[in-house]
Amino acid sequence: MEIVEFKHTWCDYLTKCKHFPNIEVGSYECACCPHCVRIKLDEKPEYKTCDMKQYFDTYTGIVECNK
Repeated sequence: MEIVEFKHTWCDYLTKCKHFPNIEVGSYECACCPHCVRIKLDEKPEYKTCDMKQYFDTYTGIVECNK
């Protein structure tokens, strides 16, 4: 089992999969991959309404992959 750490924003995943370069780690396509066991996202802070910072902050997560 391989643990892959990835970075993402509010709407984009920024880490490419090393096994399938057309898939971003943590994305919907990653979750549908037969090798994906589990995706865990870190907690995001609560933002106030119309706080533009939420669109630019970067977060991390991990994927358990059995490839």
